[in-house]
Amino acid sequence: MNIPLSLMNIFTPNTLKKEKLRELFNVTAEAFQIPPPTLSNLKFNELLHAFAEFTLDAAIRQMSKNEDISQVKRRLYDGAFRIGKNIRSELRIHSLKDALKSAGLLYRAIGIDFHCDESGQVAIRRCYFSSFYSCEVCWIISSLDEGLIAGLTDGGRLWFVSRITEGSDSCVGTIEFETSTVPTPERRETTFN
Repeated sequence: MNIPLSLMNIFTPNTLKKEKLRELFNVTAEAFQIPPPTLSNLKFNELLHAFAEFTLDAAIRQMSKNEDISQVKRRLYDGAFRIGKNIRSELRIHSLKDALKSAGLLYRAIGIDFHCDESGQVAIRRCYFSSFYSCEVCWIISSLDEGLIAGLTDGGRLWFVSRITEGSDSCVGTIEFETSTVPTPERRETTFN
């Protein structure tokens, strides 16, 4: 039994959720090479809203430059991979089942109804960020998801075949579990550049 993960399933303190969300702010700011916003004294829901607006604005500004976005996506992936790997260590995750359970808990904390079975089939029926993002912005910011999942699962590769931001009822994807290889952010979807 994984005691830290079991405790997190029962109760995740707002301070921990805010700490992890602040890490995502920093990773995102580094990836877009912009300063993070000032985030003092925000409640968790306010912080989550600020993250949605910050990522939206950063992605739109980057797209307006008409430059190759692959380096930004790579930095988003790498930063989120480090976060996922650290969470894997902190929660003493040693099995795929626990990795997927922790992913579900983490995503639920930020308003994403993430489900994944042990074969790697992903379904997201509700996403807080879908009311903010266009499909192009979602495509960029989902590099955070890809990196986080790779870090949590010790190398799993997440990719989506449909998204809520494209008009689908849910996001549908797959995680390919290849723990013997180094994770890469190669995409199996249409690029927007």
